Amino acid sequence: MQQPPRSRGSGFADFDPSAGPLPAEFEVLGPGGFGGKARGLIYAGRLRDGGHPLAGPHSSRVRLPPSALVGTDLYDAMVERAGLGAAIADEGVPVPADPLGGVPFPEEARERFRDYLARHRVPLAVRSSSLLEDDPRHSFSGIYRTRFVANAGSDAERLRSFEEAVRAVLASTFLPRADAYRRRRGLERRGERMAVLVQHLVGRRRGDLFFPLVGGVAFSSNMYPWTDRVRVEDGVARLVAGLGTRAVDRDFARVFVPAHPGLRPDGFSVEAIERTAQEGLDAVDLATGAWRRGVPLREVVRAPANDLHLVSSLVREGEFLMAARFPLGEDERFVVTFDEVLADRTPLPLAAILRAMLDSLSRAFGTAVDVEFAAEGLGAPDGPPEPLFLLQVRPLGVREAHRGVSVDPGSHRVVLRSRRVLGNGERDDLAHVVLVRASEYRAARPDRVVREVARLNRALEGRPYLLVGPGRWGTSHPSLGVPAGYDALSGAAAIVEVASGEMATEVSYGTHFFGELLGQGTFFLAVLPGEDAVLDEEYLLAHASPPVDGVRLVTLPRPLVLQVDGPGRLGVAFVPDAP
Repeated sequence: MQQPPRSRGSGFADFDPSAGPLPAEFEVLGPGGFGGKARGLIYAGRLRDGGHPLAGPHSSRVRLPPSALVGTDLYDAMVERAGLGAAIADEGVPVPADPLGGVPFPEEARERFRDYLARHRVPLAVRSSSLLEDDPRHSFSGIYRTRFVANAGSDAERLRSFEEAVRAVLASTFLPRADAYRRRRGLERRGERMAVLVQHLVGRRRGDLFFPLVGGVAFSSNMYPWTDRVRVEDGVARLVAGLGTRAVDRDFARVFVPAHPGLRPDGFSVEAIERTAQEGLDAVDLATGAWRRGVPLREVVRAPANDLHLVSSLVREGEFLMAARFPLGEDERFVVTFDEVLADRTPLPLAAILRAMLDSLSRAFGTAVDVEFAAEGLGAPDGPPEPLFLLQVRPLGVREAHRGVSVDPGSHRVVLRSRRVLGNGERDDLAHVVLVRASEYRAARPDRVVREVARLNRALEGRPYLLVGPGRWGTSHPSLGVPAGYDALSGAAAIVEVASGEMATEVSYGTHFFGELLGQGTFFLAVLPGEDAVLDEEYLLAHASPPVDGVRLVTLPRPLVLQVDGPGRLGVAFVPDAP
């Protein structure tokens, strides 16, 4: 076996993608530098081309999607045309809401776009690949935009939609959440330059919808071992039907450990599985050209060429019938479970591929990694093997210093205790808590709650705080929790999710939140009933302001001490002794 590709040093940290040929799946669509997603995939392609297996005995099943690179020279040209030089040099200079809106592309770039579209008449994913992205210290996960292009219609329509997508990705450098992210890490806007990665969208046409049957993300390090059978190094994956956007945006998905795919963090009762099962899928609508989020599954199963039953289970009288088939009867319910796939009863050995891939790539990268993947379908028993496409690979940024935490509040007053945690470490500087109580959230408008949380996040800049709220932070469904984006909570040192009625919380694995939690040292704690969990609202309310749009600011007389032991599945925040 050959060694991983080298440049200035060894391993991914020193990898220079310009020092050598591109993998066969790549072409250059515009000059300049690039980093992020493209850099990781090119490294993986060089590993493969150098004889390093990407997934052990399953390496022949792993492929890279056809891809094109638009280097940073186009970003420089568009910034200059838009007159944004002052805003880059001085972040105090206001930026228009649509900084590149209406700014024409250079004609040479448009000509390259026309040529590319003439040769590629398939749906496309237009993704960010900036110079600062996917560093172990700052991954920018979920910060910059991705756009999906149906690539249908007349040549003029296809060019217009493609240019709109590229323009949106370039302009995402100036998004408020991007500015907030950089500020927290001591980075400056002028140090960032955006490149664009264009990929063939993995999937098949099913009626008017285009999507993969399998999509998801996986991590080689699992800081939430919910049972003694699961180790940190076993990794964890998050699986959805449809585009993988649903796997990273805090919607319900199938969470599993590749080494133990039958274990479920949500338990084995039909009620629990139904409650946390995927409710809809994301797809590109080829009839309208739009990206559709949360397409109801009942609509999907009515589409021609539908094969959703291959990853679903029927529910009848509280019992699963594993061999789901369509059409469904009027009284039948089904849920997307991937049970047949994870039990290795389909032609796609997904768990085995992911287990080997995470092991191989983490060794080659020299650090824990996270990957995004997709498969068009499962394949047929008598047909060719169905490939699994590697869409992204990057360092996860797990820090060794976060291991071996001893959680011991002694006789101090415990304000928070959780048996569901992410991350390892300790803080003793949490003098503020941003508190959203379930009853006050229900009585308020969700958009105003988010606005007030964002205002307090800005007001507390530079002062770490504890963020506490009902259900899931960052969900796209206000009925399930507070739909706040990263820019609204970027200063939180720890995020606490409190189960309340229908606003039940779940493991955050695979979401953009998960990548950032481990990458930047933010902690996650879930408070669920019946799990020896504690949230001392009485203590917090004694030091809280009156609610503003359902949000209270708690200013504590002494900063809380927070101790989180991820492998030990315990997190505690307590009031220390007076100095």
